[in-house]
Amino acid sequence: MSSTLLAAALIVLAAAAISAAGFRLALRLRPRFRDEEQTDVKSVYFSMVGVLYAILLAFVVVVAWEQFNAAEEATHTEATRMSNLMRDAGAFPDADRQQVRSAVVTYAEAIVEHEYPAMAEGRASARGAAAYERIWTEFYGVDVKEEPAVTFYAESLERLNDLGEARRLRMLASRSTIPLPLWVLLIGGGIFTIAWLYPFHMANVRTQTVAIGTLGGFTGFVLFLVYALQHPFAGEVAIDPSVYEDLVTLWKGRL
Repeated sequence: MSSTLLAAALIVLAAAAISAAGFRLALRLRPRFRDEEQTDVKSVYFSMVGVLYAILLAFVVVVAWEQFNAAEEATHTEATRMSNLMRDAGAFPDADRQQVRSAVVTYAEAIVEHEYPAMAEGRASARGAAAYERIWTEFYGVDVKEEPAVTFYAESLERLNDLGEARRLRMLASRSTIPLPLWVLLIGGGIFTIAWLYPFHMANVRTQTVAIGTLGGFTGFVLFLVYALQHPFAGEVAIDPSVYEDLVTLWKGRL
């Protein structure tokens, strides 16, 4: 999505226009389908359909939002663990400290420059993976024999494992999607719910057309919101890489 806001506006307008046009077309093809007979029965059924669809839509939005928050939390956790590793490396011998810090900074740069563009397309980055593996390689080569370096090394290994877990969660979040059957249910349910309003009788046809178009536009916006949230690293509502950029800015000049 090159422009999330533009895409959202187009989808809302298209959903509103299609909903309103569908009503006017149905009115032209069957002028009497809006007879006032059985209006009470129609209202009862519409209430049932509307409530069920609203519950489904709210549930999916909450799930998508929780997934988005989980992806953001994973990025913050990963950046925090990287910062911890930089601090802990201060207790290592000079050569080891330099190598570890350089590897962490290189990994942060790889995330910003390579992994984020790749995640926006739902794929992995070979350069990001290589930079991550280099951190482990540098830690395998660290040789500490005295305190406090031994203690800091042990703490660093725990933080490195936490970093790996956060990285894995971030990568999984970049490929998370709403299942296709659920999308079919969401879109089909929206169409059915809006179409159920067509037979209702309102004295002013224009007012009813506007009301149906408004509901269609709102439904389209919510569906687009779900679509945008299920891609936490793409579009203008994406999680930005500022936490990694800050780490690079803070430490690169100290290497």
